[in-house]
Amino acid sequence: MNRRLVTILLSAFVVAALCAVLVYRLVGMRIAAAKPQPSTRVVAAANDIKIGTVLAATDLTTVQIMGEVPKNAILDQKNAIGRGVTSSLYKGEPLLDDRLAPMGSGGGLAATIKDGMRAIAVRVDQVVGVAGFVLPGMRVDVLIAGVPPTNEGASGNNNTQVRTVL
Repeated sequence: MNRRLVTILLSAFVVAALCAVLVYRLVGMRIAAAKPQPSTRVVAAANDIKIGTVLAATDLTTVQIMGEVPKNAILDQKNAIGRGVTSSLYKGEPLLDDRLAPMGSGGGLAATIKDGMRAIAVRVDQVVGVAGFVLPGMRVDVLIAGVPPTNEGASGNNNTQVRTVL
């Protein structure tokens, strides 16, 4: 091989090694100077939990969270056991106080209804149910349509009115 080519390759390897050592030391100093983030153990779902389920100890686990703890996170399992779930939870998801019903309210539909709200069962026939128009957990308006009693005598006009009931 050409002596000149060997000299150029050798000098390139030396420069690359020096640059690698320099970067290694700079990154090492940055990592050493970085402050460790605080971590906190919070209560989380041990498996997927459906809406309306009353939590038991077997449904819960704890996970380590680095950095800031989510607002309203539950830190002690005693504060979650026996409470109903108001929205579905997924495995490993930290439990938030907003996603659970108040203590003693139980589970099922009653626990998912917010204060000042009402729930009414609406019968759905097979056609609407199979077509996927209304599914569990959806929010719907209930409307009523008809001719008011004062307009029944009017002739030739379509006096049908629609009002929102719920």
